[in-house]
Amino acid sequence: MEELQFHSGVANGLADEDLAAEVARQMLASLKGERSAAPLSEAVRAARAAGLGVSEMERMSGYTRQTISAVLRELDEEGPAKSTADVTLLTRQVLVALCAAGGEVPLAELASRLRLDPARVHGALLALSAQGLATLDRSRGGGREQSSAAPRPLASEVLRALFDDLFLRRADSFSVCMRIEPDERGKIEGAARRLMSIHEHTLMDARVAPSVMSGPELALAIHAPTSRMAVQIAGDVWSDLRKRARLPDAPPQIADVVGPSPLPCGESAVLDAFMSAIAATASDAADGAMRTRMRYPGGVDERSLACGTLTSAARVLRRTLNQPKDPRPISDAEAAWSELEIVRGLSLDKPREPIRRAVKEALELAADRLGPFRGGEVGSFAAPGGTRRVLERIRPALDDLVRMAELAGRAVGTAARIGTADAAAEMLEVIAPRR
Repeated sequence: MEELQFHSGVANGLADEDLAAEVARQMLASLKGERSAAPLSEAVRAARAAGLGVSEMERMSGYTRQTISAVLRELDEEGPAKSTADVTLLTRQVLVALCAAGGEVPLAELASRLRLDPARVHGALLALSAQGLATLDRSRGGGREQSSAAPRPLASEVLRALFDDLFLRRADSFSVCMRIEPDERGKIEGAARRLMSIHEHTLMDARVAPSVMSGPELALAIHAPTSRMAVQIAGDVWSDLRKRARLPDAPPQIADVVGPSPLPCGESAVLDAFMSAIAATASDAADGAMRTRMRYPGGVDERSLACGTLTSAARVLRRTLNQPKDPRPISDAEAAWSELEIVRGLSLDKPREPIRRAVKEALELAADRLGPFRGGEVGSFAAPGGTRRVLERIRPALDDLVRMAELAGRAVGTAARIGTADAAAEMLEVIAPRR
């Protein structure tokens, strides 16, 4: 007797041809949740093989366009990966790519889509074939390179089970609502159906809430850690939607942002900038740093967090030079100027020079804008008989603090990429510094 399969209503409502892309979406969405989630690079690998675009990868993962693009470049540059430590993940990736192909596909093409070594893909296909999930055809003769594979009917049931496993335990998402011009509704709706999952977006008429809605709105589920990043990603999705709908580019009109309950972590534009820069320069370090970022409960002012990122950048530069002594905490412009005087005099080799340059730019901005006075001015005196100078008080704008954090994150990410820093540990020092 055939075993009955029970799936959630969402999984049962998915068409077979959509299952591979839906599982890839949930692999991306799970990055913020379980510790056992696939690393970002491996989730992106499966998502590209399933045909997802960059903006859709952004929306589901909560990572920025720059980070996703950096991961895609690394996958292209590294060539076929010869090993994947997690055999279960490898088999899942191959099953997703095989089902996304929609029929029989040569092994070489499957390996190319995944940027994986053909021998590893062949091993995964043998396992899938033994489980009754795929057929492996060698009728064309030659070695395994000439073989092809196709999914079997049972594969769709397995994908539904995988979807539920990921979907039912993922973190809540932000809902971002964007106003739509009535005469553009049809085109936007059609583009959204092509770009996004049916259960991840909805187009609402004004009659849904006539007291607050002046026209139709598109509501998106975005799996970002903070509202600021959710709005940024919504803008990228909106731009992609208009391009697919063949509409002229126009900025999104954000009508509402509804946060998950409870919020996944404390809001901070500074930490978002620090995290994004780390991920953009060292995608391998993105997962650990993001998990640490998600532990931030909130309650610390943005200036203090920016100071923490500056101290972190100065520390990783010293560690890169094998100096065990930590820098003095950079809590004001004077401390930033003092550390800048040291950094300016350094001469480093090619791999480490980008770290020094990013730290130098961050400290220059901090010495000029962090306050309460400009760095280097506090200890200056007027000449005998001269007019005493009154120092101008400085208060940094949020944009200044965000830029400092971005430059600091670039330094930390570069150091992590060459193996001289632990990005997750540095993020922890920022959100919960040792006393």
